[in-house]
Amino acid sequence: ATAAVQQSVADRLSRCIVTELHLANLPEGDPSTDSEHLHRLIKQVTPDQWHTFDCTMPKEAATDEPNVEELEGKTLRAEARRRREEATRTRHQIWGESWQEKVDRVKAASPYSHYASWRLTAVMVKGGDD
Repeated sequence: ATAAVQQSVADRLSRCIVTELHLANLPEGDPSTDSEHLHRLIKQVTPDQWHTFDCTMPKEAATDEPNVEELEGKTLRAEARRRREEATRTRHQIWGESWQEKVDRVKAASPYSHYASWRLTAVMVKGGDD
């Protein structure tokens, strides 16, 4: 199904480019409509010209089939969420409390926590004994 969606998008983009290059009204079989000629024309388009193209891509008609891109996106988001949660658990197993938990714990015990400028900063001290 993904290949079909990609082909549909490619077809719509091709039609857009042909329209913008003013080739849409050429008769079938005209030498300027062959793919090699189109490739040469496309290669000659400057970046400034690409920005002037007005290719509004209409949405495809709704179908009863689920949107493959949407399903893949949901699956990818679920996988990303699962990985974040696993990374959080792993960090907690290795270092114990999170940085924010440590900040909260130290701030609660600090006699200076009422100052607006109070911050907890991590510092590494190297002893030069390597």
